[in-house]
Amino acid sequence: DTLTFNSVSTDQVDGAIVTSEGRLFVFGRNYSGELGTGNESPVRTPIDVFLRDEELAVYATSGTSSSYV
Repeated sequence: DTLTFNSVSTDQVDGAIVTSEGRLFVFGRNYSGELGTGNESPVRTPIDVFLRDEELAVYATSGTSSSYV
């Protein structure tokens, strides 16, 4: 399964990746739950985050204590 990335955003501790299919992957320390995984556990390798109502991501940006999709 090949993924094509449309958007990659990183800072010193977190990152977000959006694919051409609208999938959202996140990774990082997740200090405040900013990755949207439902917890505050670190994410060492990128994981797929499912958006509500089967929405598709177009662009994502990450910061030390927040992420925006």
